[in-house]
Amino acid sequence: MSITTAAGSPEAIFGAEQDHRPGLLRRVFNGILESRRLSAERTVGAHLDGLSDAHLSDIGLSAAEIESIRAGRWRSRTS
Repeated sequence: MSITTAAGSPEAIFGAEQDHRPGLLRRVFNGILESRRLSAERTVGAHLDGLSDAHLSDIGLSAAEIESIRAGRWRSRTS
């Protein structure tokens, strides 16, 4: 008696490849999240621009970060 088994997924057996592109709702949701993140960065950047260099230094920002705030190209440390 012999038993034949096939290892792997049905896609591997039949040679079909699954599309890994996110669906429409996921893409819309990701777009909304990115828009909110950029809006928050602009708001924080505008607030930081109103603070003095001494205050920015006191809260732990480096000279390069302070310079980028003054130049209007500040990005958060998590970006």
